[in-house]
Amino acid sequence: VLDEPLAAVVEGRLDLARESAAYRQRMERRVQSIPIHERLRAAQRKRDFRAVVGCIDELLALDPAQFASYAGGKFQTLVLDLKQPEEAYAFARAALTGVARDDLSALGQIAYVIVFMSGDVVPEELAVARAGATRANELAKGERPGILDTLARVHFLADELELALEVQTKAVALARGDGEKGELQQHLHE
Repeated sequence: VLDEPLAAVVEGRLDLARESAAYRQRMERRVQSIPIHERLRAAQRKRDFRAVVGCIDELLALDPAQFASYAGGKFQTLVLDLKQPEEAYAFARAALTGVARDDLSALGQIAYVIVFMSGDVVPEELAVARAGATRANELAKGERPGILDTLARVHFLADELELALEVQTKAVALARGDGEKGELQQHLHE
């Protein structure tokens, strides 16, 4: 993890002033986010889902890169709690190529919610799940069992059974514990 930054310092390729300013700005935004996070937790406790979405929007506006993982939560809240699929899928499509493009957590959550939690999936929704799961798997370099499980479910729902079997088998092989392995094997059996 430190090899590349350390090599950049030693070789003089790292602009310490720029890096320091960027770090300071991230920390300032993190401090600015504290009251938003407090309001978010309060809204979640009250089950005030409109306020939850508003707080997530504030975080994404404050620093889209730092708070990109919240995009998955916004999608989930819109589709499951507020029952606003049109708004949810419009947001998801934009997030997949925008704020969530490089955020494994958000991409995985969007795809997971679609294929495991939202009931009957129509082709347009499955396309969003496929894009999210595929990109998440790219970022994970094919090494995250949960992402592979979601991607296998996408293939299964798309009636791509051989591909689903192949991907799910890899997910089971990469499982890290008995609980995870058992769940993934159950999905493989299904």
